[in-house]
Amino acid sequence: MTLRGEETGDAGQGGVLRVTAENLNRLLGLAGESLVESRGFKSFADSLLRLKRSQHDLQRALDRLREQLSQQRLNDKAQAALAEAQQRALECQQFLALRLVEMDTFDRRAAHLSHRLYDGALACHMRPFADGVQAFPRMVRDLARTLGK
Repeated sequence: MTLRGEETGDAGQGGVLRVTAENLNRLLGLAGESLVESRGFKSFADSLLRLKRSQHDLQRALDRLREQLSQQRLNDKAQAALAEAQQRALECQQFLALRLVEMDTFDRRAAHLSHRLYDGALACHMRPFADGVQAFPRMVRDLARTLGK
């Protein structure tokens, strides 16, 4: 790798770094994979939402059971066990809700970062148009001289 611009002292201010096309293509490929993988969080988050709905259904079933059993005389052990089951279901529901919020935040940040990485790698892969046509004026002038125009 060589850095153009070192002679003029502007290496840190927009100098050109030469990287092999193979390394750049590998970087672009990895950035693309990162972008695809970051989208995989969505399906995981969807499965957690299904779990949250199931958890909510469990809580409602426990509430219905408590209502049904409230009409009957239960011993203290049965009432305590039912209350503990309801409490644990509620704790699980709250814990899952917090993890879903964290997962959503992480998903958004990872997707944003992956997009920035891919866009940056793609920008490195491209060359400015001026670099490709820089020699055209001279070539046109030389061709015109050769043709006598």
